[in-house]
Amino acid sequence: MTSVPPSSSSSSSSSSPPSRRAARVLLPLLLLIVVIAFARNTPRDPAAEARTSKSATVTCSFSNPGYSGLCRQTQPLARGASPAKVCTGMLRCLNDVRCIKTYCDATTIRTNWKLESVESSLRP
Repeated sequence: MTSVPPSSSSSSSSSSPPSRRAARVLLPLLLLIVVIAFARNTPRDPAAEARTSKSATVTCSFSNPGYSGLCRQTQPLARGASPAKVCTGMLRCLNDVRCIKTYCDATTIRTNWKLESVESSLRP
């Protein structure tokens, strides 16, 4: 009976070992993931980021005979929004018993509010 000597390698010498093949596939994939993650965390428009850090605000002052002193509420002013409209919306809520937003130290007074002043400013 003749015995056949065992071969030293089950794959041919022209193919790469499995670890090198995995590295050829995984390295570009890993590089792609890093590039995508970096792109997502990089601001796309530095000028827009600067505008966001200096956004406008509106301060509305309200009075009510049942509330002690003036109630002042400051809200961010959305781009294109009117300061008067922001204050009018808050006033509408203050005079509506169905409104669940809290203004003026979470007061439960929901009638007889009056808008006294509207001030807008640019926040640093």
